[in-house]
Amino acid sequence: MRCLYCGHENAPDAVFCENCGKSLAGSDQEPTFFCPECGTENEADALYCEGCGNRLGVRTPGEVPPQKSKRALFIIGVLLVVIVCLGAGGFFAYRIYEDHRSEIAEEAEEEEIREAKADKKKQDTEKEETAKDTKEDDEADEEPEDAGGEASEPKQQPEQSQQAPIQQAQAPVITMQNVSGVSASSELAEANVVHSASRTMDGDKNTAWVEGADGQGYGQSIRFDFNNVYLVSGIRIRAGYHKNDDIYYKNSRPKEICMEYSDGTSEILYLNDAGLTEQVLTFSRPVETSMVNLIIESVYPGVKYEDTCISEITFF
Repeated sequence: MRCLYCGHENAPDAVFCENCGKSLAGSDQEPTFFCPECGTENEADALYCEGCGNRLGVRTPGEVPPQKSKRALFIIGVLLVVIVCLGAGGFFAYRIYEDHRSEIAEEAEEEEIREAKADKKKQDTEKEETAKDTKEDDEADEEPEDAGGEASEPKQQPEQSQQAPIQQAQAPVITMQNVSGVSASSELAEANVVHSASRTMDGDKNTAWVEGADGQGYGQSIRFDFNNVYLVSGIRIRAGYHKNDDIYYKNSRPKEICMEYSDGTSEILYLNDAGLTEQVLTFSRPVETSMVNLIIESVYPGVKYEDTCISEITFF
């Protein structure tokens, strides 16, 4: 018996189709066709589905069109919904994580700023306390004593007068631009050349001041006057004639020099016979002065001439 649904030829006494499982009862009825899209039963020769309007196409005898399961479509739809939900949930979880991490970073930065401010405030407080202790010690040292040897009561003075010693300005540090004049006790003149005192500050080591007195130049001096009172800590000096080694050793070089200052103090500085090198001499203390007078006390004698020379002098 031929199946009305799939066209399969079954045994004469078969009740169900061996191919599609449909009931063989009512074989005298017209065969039907199920829509593969919606499953609606249509006439076998129908071109369009009565349920969804889907085109059914041309069928050959025995062909069974595939049918979509509504349950499968439902499962697929559920899976799509689950995937979308998981994606959205993951996105929002990531955003929450990023926001939380940003909050942690901002809190850490704010904590660092607070710690830095606290450290600065602590340092400022320590500096203020140190300055206050120093000021109190200075005031205690300066506290006068009365005739009986006991310390008198400190007098209340205006705030401005108490701060005056702290605000007292120190003399500015000397520079060679502050030298207003240079002179010497004697200068050697040869033919058309005068080895003047100004040559000690012309920036040229090939020129020099050469004293013009008889003998080795003991007691000869060179004086530098400043345009104001300045703080001088020492000198850089090229002792001797630094044009070349031959001239250096032919002439005498200072060994001991006396430095006189405008406040009436003086000191002796010692030089090495160091050849064509600059020597740095630091005073025993920085001195505020409006002039420096350099006096030759002793020399390293030259092998040919008795003239004592100095090529360059710079104050600092």
